[in-house]
Amino acid sequence: MTYRGWRRSAGPRRTELDHQRRLADDHTHGPDFHVIVTGSGAVGTTLDSLRAQTWPTWRVSVAGSGTSDDPRIEFGVDPTAALVDGESTDLVVVLDAGDSLRPDAVFQVVDLAWSSPDCKLVHWDDDLTGHSDPRFRPSWSPHTLLSANYLGRSFALRRSLVIAAEGRGLVGSDLDIWTLLLTAGLDTSSALRIPSVLATVGRRPDPVPDGSAEMVAAVLAERGVAARAVEGPGRIEYLWELEERPTVSIIIPTRHNRAMIGPCLSSIAAADVEGVDVVVIDNGERTAANEDWYRSFDLDLVVEWSTDVPFNYSAVNNKGVSLTRGEVLVFLNDDTEVLDVGWLDELVGLSIQPTTGVVGVQLLDPEGRIQHGGVVMGIRGFADHLFAAMKPGDHTLLGPTTWYRDSSSVTGACMAVTRKKFELFGGFDERFELCGSDVALGLEALGHDLFNIVTPRHLVMHHESATRENW
Repeated sequence: MTYRGWRRSAGPRRTELDHQRRLADDHTHGPDFHVIVTGSGAVGTTLDSLRAQTWPTWRVSVAGSGTSDDPRIEFGVDPTAALVDGESTDLVVVLDAGDSLRPDAVFQVVDLAWSSPDCKLVHWDDDLTGHSDPRFRPSWSPHTLLSANYLGRSFALRRSLVIAAEGRGLVGSDLDIWTLLLTAGLDTSSALRIPSVLATVGRRPDPVPDGSAEMVAAVLAERGVAARAVEGPGRIEYLWELEERPTVSIIIPTRHNRAMIGPCLSSIAAADVEGVDVVVIDNGERTAANEDWYRSFDLDLVVEWSTDVPFNYSAVNNKGVSLTRGEVLVFLNDDTEVLDVGWLDELVGLSIQPTTGVVGVQLLDPEGRIQHGGVVMGIRGFADHLFAAMKPGDHTLLGPTTWYRDSSSVTGACMAVTRKKFELFGGFDERFELCGSDVALGLEALGHDLFNIVTPRHLVMHHESATRENW
């Protein structure tokens, strides 16, 4: 199916629109919906889309000149003044002249805001003029927003927040818009998503405009995050400046597959391993030669042999945790290789944040393609990897692959979590013998109102399924 075909099938039916109009006739409650129109494009297209709305409680302030018999439409208005003119509970959205809203857009936004007392922002999906290049957005993702403005300008904001910012942001530069979003005090309960393409826009704001690193650095400093913001490829990323890195324990299950775990251990030893202990749970044959082989690695290494029990991925990792002392736990498959000497700084810096659950990495396969960009529920019936088999930097319906991502979970092939949180989540569920306990652990983190983060930095390579095929 083409996108246009999908868009037609996914849009509201005439019966739905008629139902919304009947509700509008019977009820007039709800916040006012105020549209600010700027720019020199086809303002008539924007106004026509508003006149077609099923919910009539809206008004428009147009920056350009013109006339209208509709009392809801006012021309020649200073956009900044219009932003602060009205009730604090109003919902304000800024459109470029020529942008258009789907006929049920105002109804959907007002209905959600009315039914959610804590709502401060409502955002939606959009596409570009001509119904091309759709952008599907996740639910509230604060770590994605720290790396790029993934919301664009497809959102409605409570006027109280606009007034608090003295009107700055919504009609300012692309950097102003992003700054407003990062400083508005939004969270999961106040930033709500409508999973529909409600707008067609002429352009989206630059997600990482000039001056972004300085702006994000100021936000991090205000929040007390010990990291320096720097420009990365298509994103802002962090250089962690921890006064002292917490101790780290790395847990690796294997069946004495030297061809895999050998490069894995060598790559760990070649990186910064100060304050790091490594525990290998080996389900293979215990011999003097195998034990001597492990001693050849320049690591603080403990090998636990488990040849007398059937392999259970969850139980093996839980056992590994019991043998460690680190404040941060890093789980690795034996078919992984560290690609960046600073890999632990990124994993530790992200995992110790109070709002973080588990942390994963955008893993690469040996051909340089993405093997894992986060775990998404519902793909192929249960859960699967985001961006699998795509090239780093590819453009997707969810935006470029270069952004940090808040995800349902992350793969246990490379996962970091603090020991305290791991214990809070109950460890890996041992009812999952081979697959699924990493997903369940991430969902447990979500249940504790924490965020699971995937860094887009290519820190680790994964020979996908090599470990599984060895059991």
